[in-house]
Amino acid sequence: MTGTSWRIGTGLAILVVYGLVALRLSAPPIRPMFEGQGAPQYNWVNPPPQFAPTNKRPEAAAKDLPLAARGSAADVVTTGDGQASAIFREGAFPARPRETAVAVRIDPIDPASVAPPPKGYFHDGNAYRVTAMYQRSGIQALPRTPVTIVLQYAIHATKLLRRDATVWSSLNGTLATTFLQIFGTSSTLGVFVADRPPLGSIGPKPFPAAIVISVGAAIAAVVAGLIARYGSRRRRSSG
Repeated sequence: MTGTSWRIGTGLAILVVYGLVALRLSAPPIRPMFEGQGAPQYNWVNPPPQFAPTNKRPEAAAKDLPLAARGSAADVVTTGDGQASAIFREGAFPARPRETAVAVRIDPIDPASVAPPPKGYFHDGNAYRVTAMYQRSGIQALPRTPVTIVLQYAIHATKLLRRDATVWSSLNGTLATTFLQIFGTSSTLGVFVADRPPLGSIGPKPFPAAIVISVGAAIAAVVAGLIARYGSRRRRSSG
């Protein structure tokens, strides 16, 4: 092997290692936790014993959504600690005579006081009750468009659930692991909670496709440059 060929081979090896390291580092982190525990920064209604001394009371939220002829204004209602949000589209609540606003509340509650989780799952943080009432009359306001619910979870949630009468209904939640959040749309308001399976059943995360493609493209570009550079040198030396 010539010196140039060796340098190309070495460069390729370094690029491959760099790419693999970048992919590994890009995977969502899995924090070492034990069953029934959560992250210290999470604010619990009923904290696990090990976090009780430093636990902070989770915050609620209250906001008025102004009403116009076309219904309520688009808005986001978020608790002060950012652990729960409800996103309302424009016209989510219909107009009502003599009403000028819809009062929305988000209240943290202990999910154990609502109902046990589905079999094989654990509640992964607080439950949150989302309610809406017409401000003047106090009549319940029912959304006519889907509402997006966003919850921060404590360990590693995989499901976003809503309590419907005597059952938990899955909202097909989407994970945003970087922010420890799960979100999904709901046709009704009510009580929502994030749930997770046993920690031992949580497997490794797949590498993000976008990073795989970008790293692969970068490696291909550098390889093409090295080959072209080597070919040019060979032509010059042979001429």
